[in-house]
Parts: sequence; C-alpha cells; structure tokens
Amino acid sequence: MKPPILFPQSIIPQPKLNPMKKLFLMASIAILMASCEGGMLTPKGPLGELPALVKQTDQKFIELREQMLNETDEVKVGEIFAEGAQLDKEFEQTIDELAGKLVGVEIPVEVADGAGMALNGPLTVAEVSHKVNGVKIVLTAEGVLTAEGSYDPKAEGRLQLANVTAYLSDSDGNPFYQSGNIEFDPGTKAYPVGQAFTLTIPLAMEAYNADAFEALDKVVVTLRTDDNCRVAREADQKAKKAYKNSLKVKADHIEKPAAE
Repeated sequence: MKPPILFPQSIIPQPKLNPMKKLFLMASIAILMASCEGGMLTPKGPLGELPALVKQTDQKFIELREQMLNETDEVKVGEIFAEGAQLDKEFEQTIDELAGKLVGVEIPVEVADGAGMALNGPLTVAEVSHKVNGVKIVLTAEGVLTAEGSYDPKAEGRLQLANVTAYLSDSDGNPFYQSGNIEFDPGTKAYPVGQAFTLTIPLAMEAYNADAFEALDKVVVTLRTDDNCRVAREADQKAKKAYKNSLKVKADHIEKPAAE
C-alpha cells in the first residue's frame, strides 16, 4: 500500500541533516496517520466516532512531525519514526473496530428531481476501511430506474448514468462534499424503466473534511449539472485549502520559533 503524504513536503521546513537523518525524515513524511493515544472518541452524526478518530489521529501525527523536525539526535529520530509506525498500526486497528459498529448503519438519502430513479430505502454503510490519507466509506442502496438509462453518451433521450452523482449536506441544507463516481449494478450499457439495481456511493474522509462529515445530515442523489454539486465542490476545496494553510502556519512556527 502506498503511504500517504498528509503534509505537502514543500510546506515543511527542512533542517540541515546528514544523509542518515535525512533518510529517517523523508521516511517519516510517508508514515500513515497515527492513532491517538488513549482518550475517548466523541460520536457525532450518523458516522459515529469515525470523524473524531480521523481528527485526533491527524493531530497526533502533526505532533510527531514537530518532534521530528525539532530533533537533532539521530537515535531519537529513529525512535520517533518507530513510534509513528506503531501508531499507524493502532489507527488501522481502530478503524476496523469502528467498521464493525458502522457497517449496516442507515444514512438518510434524497433523490433529486430528474435523477431518474427511486430508491427502496435509506442508504446503508457497506464498507469502512483505511485508505491513503484517511478513511474510505462505501454506501449502498437498492432501487429501480424511473427513466431509461444508458452509459452510451450517444444514446439521446436517455438518462446518462455517468452523470449521476451524490453530494452530502448538513442539517441546514448546506452541500459540503461531492462523492466519487457512482456505480450501478448490474453494469450493462442500457437500462430499461423498472430496471432494479444496487447503487454504490464511495466517500473519502480525511483530516481536512472530518468536521464536515460530523455534521452529515443526508445524502442527495442527483445529476452533475445540479448547482448544489458545484457548491459542494467549492465548500470541499475551501476546507482543504484552509487545512493546508493551517499546516503551513504550524510549519512556519517551527521554522521561526518565538524569540526568548
């Protein structure tokens, strides 16, 4: 598995290191998010403790990197690296434990006008797993098409299934995240009216959007032309930019400590 780069290397101050310590430092930047030592996770929203876990582990990883950048002893650098690797194992284990609680949990869903389908019930959490930079969440639901659908872009007059997407919104109706590509099973080129299917919606929770995921109220299945999708993407990009800026501030603080 390719390890994540939670902090772009360009914003992390690089101290002058001999080759051995530089090797340790570069390896540390590739460690997966570390698990928070101890402490209770506060469940919020339909995803329970998962957003809190992502935020707490991210903070712990930031602390490890600060220690790494402030350390000059190569032996201690190696110890910090080993601590990060161990914490990562604990993080994955905790995700697996939470997955046992979350798989099967129902998530409210709404189908927008023009989406050409009806779902038989709410979405359910089908998968929670570790991914690069965070957690992968997969939601599924059973449904039927109320309009002819097709994956053929030349099929005029039919619902273009490749244009079906979903966004997440909070209790105030504010869109904040657009899902990855939605999948329909069975995966045929043409779908008649009444075709039954299983809808699969992939989500990715990371440190920058964990706060928003805590506020999740419902998922809206719609078309990519829905303006709410644009709003959701912009909100997500804004959150990511704010997160990266906060990391840069932390890095600058390490690089230029306050004068005594």
